[in-house]
Amino acid sequence: MSRRKDDGTLDLFTDWTPPKIAVRFEDEARVRANSVAERVSRMVAEVLRDAEMSRADIAGAMGEFLGKPVSKAMLDAYAGQARGDHNISLARAVALVAATKDARVIGSELEPLGLAVVPRRDLHGLRHLAWQERSRKAQAMADAEYQMWKGLA
Repeated sequence: MSRRKDDGTLDLFTDWTPPKIAVRFEDEARVRANSVAERVSRMVAEVLRDAEMSRADIAGAMGEFLGKPVSKAMLDAYAGQARGDHNISLARAVALVAATKDARVIGSELEPLGLAVVPRRDLHGLRHLAWQERSRKAQAMADAEYQMWKGLA
């Protein structure tokens, strides 16, 4: 008797992976470096490489966001590891996120500090889970008090 695989039913353990919520570089090897400055440069380079805009267009969008010019040459310097003394500032990193819609540079650097960058659309879901946990704990305490009141504990 041969068994056919049921292609219409999902296998909950192999056919599904949890959604990626934290904004960060998934492949650490792509951004591995010897120092924070070099790692930030590598991450900027990866964001620029993955962007669907040219570096000139990104620089223009960053300049509009900041209200002062940003040149393609500056972006090239931020992305170059050889220029360790020319790291992107936080203001310009935020402008890079605004221009590319890619916050991995910021998210990846906050992760070792125990922090995460999450899309706003997921924030309410995370708060919902926190409230559910608090509610479960409150219900367990209420149940214990009830048991003691009724002399069952």
